Amino acid sequence: MGLSKLVDDIVTDLLARPGGLFEICARLPASDDLLGSLRQSGADILLCMLPEEQMRSNWERALDELPPLAIVNLFDQERSARLHALRPQTVDVSGVDAAALIDLLSARAPQPEVCETSQRPR
Repeated sequence: MGLSKLVDDIVTDLLARPGGLFEICARLPASDDLLGSLRQSGADILLCMLPEEQMRSNWERALDELPPLAIVNLFDQERSARLHALRPQTVDVSGVDAAALIDLLSARAPQPEVCETSQRPR
């Protein structure tokens, strides 16, 4: 099921604001194939409208077929490392309006996570 014009207009307006962290990379026709839409769009975030049970099964299938990305970067002459990881997450939001949508999208913006690592002897 596709987005209503009202929701589409709200999202378009929110993402077009200056200093935004996101951009619309694709607008796809209504589809029940979440995994296909993710692959076709190349998006990091996909906004869709599916019945909850269908969304749950699509999400589980996407997790099975598209494992979360994880990259460990070594730096400082291999004395330090940082894990960059995408993790599965589900967040419930009630009372959806423009402010709730922007809060939800903003919470998805990458936040650096710094972990102390033990240094190996040289």
